Amino acid sequence: MIHLNYRKKILLSFFFLSTFFSSISSKDLEEENWEILKLSLSKNSSYKFFYGDILEGKTPWKFYQSTSYVTDTKFVPKIPESKIFGEETEFFSGILKIDPPRSLQVHAYLEIPDREKLRIRPEEKKILPYSIPIRVFLWLHSSNYAGQAKLVLSHPKKKDTIVVIGDLGYHGWKRLEAVIPIPTGEIKLNNPSKDRFSIKEIVFEFTKNQKRTHVTLFLSRLGFLLDRNTPLYPGIEIEDGWYITK
Repeated sequence: MIHLNYRKKILLSFFFLSTFFSSISSKDLEEENWEILKLSLSKNSSYKFFYGDILEGKTPWKFYQSTSYVTDTKFVPKIPESKIFGEETEFFSGILKIDPPRSLQVHAYLEIPDREKLRIRPEEKKILPYSIPIRVFLWLHSSNYAGQAKLVLSHPKKKDTIVVIGDLGYHGWKRLEAVIPIPTGEIKLNNPSKDRFSIKEIVFEFTKNQKRTHVTLFLSRLGFLLDRNTPLYPGIEIEDGWYITK
């Protein structure tokens, strides 16, 4: 009974919220999406938010199988100077007490941009909680590159789930977000009796329009919107410390 009706419920909920906020002409899309997220967390008890990695320095991320002769990752004191970033810090103040705040800098040289993929992986395994991950969020600073960022989730009993988080064709910071395309028939995979999804890597891919260049990106706050709908499994009502609640 989860299955198609359940997925329809999720999609319809977000469609309604998106339609409602699209009438607010004074706010840009990023602000509208932030308002939708806050409303979803406050109005629907089955929705919870989880930071897969705040990307402030606790867990190093390193390049994986890179063909570039210049690769480097490090944590630097560079964060978005935006109203939404500040509101997010306050909203999730219970875990975002990082002093000084930092982001992950990713640097590489692209010799043949459309043939190279920049892959970074966490040195410590990042496992998602017992739930259904339905959306992903990432603060990302770009310098107008012709490419896109992708998130790869792994699971022992299925093929990797690849999520296109967003394009890189802009200057400055953006709060990117995307739907996680987990097929309806696989939504029972993430439960206490089985293995769970984990963050495998973030991949940056580029097109033929991208010239040879040094690429420098900054990443902060990789987060997930989770749905813990009660029919999924018994015991879900017990708080286990994985979730952020307001």
